[in-house]
Amino acid sequence: MFSGIYIEAVFFFVIIGIIIIIKDKNNKLTEEIKQNETQLKFRLGTLEDELNKWKQELEKEKDENQKLQNKVKTELENQKDQLNQKLQDVEIKRKENKEEVQMMEKKITEKENYDNKDLLLGEKQKLLESQWKLDEEKKLYQKQILNIEKALEPIEIHMMRMKEKK
Repeated sequence: MFSGIYIEAVFFFVIIGIIIIIKDKNNKLTEEIKQNETQLKFRLGTLEDELNKWKQELEKEKDENQKLQNKVKTELENQKDQLNQKLQDVEIKRKENKEEVQMMEKKITEKENYDNKDLLLGEKQKLLESQWKLDEEKKLYQKQILNIEKALEPIEIHMMRMKEKK
């Protein structure tokens, strides 16, 4: 009889020991999980801080790029306006020069005096050379305006896209 009670008591204490061991391991695992959770929360906070810092730096760079882009665009537009004004001036000079050439041709056809005709032909030649230079100047300004427009195009497209994103 003692042996049956004794076995039951030993069995009971073994079960209680196993429960205590399991509970102790469970407590240790729970503690490790809490420590890991604390470490992960701290690391997450650190990473969020870094991410926010990067976002701020990126936003700052974006703003600086936008300002620079606006400055470049304004400068190109100013250059284009100046070239358009020069082009208009050249057009006026070309028109005046053309009228002078026509007047000179009229004088040449009216004059019968060859000495005077040679002088008039020389003046006409100078006017034609001037007309050629004005034509070349016009082409140059038109080419420069076209180049500026080509340079402005991607800037304007980028600026439109940025407005759409906002």
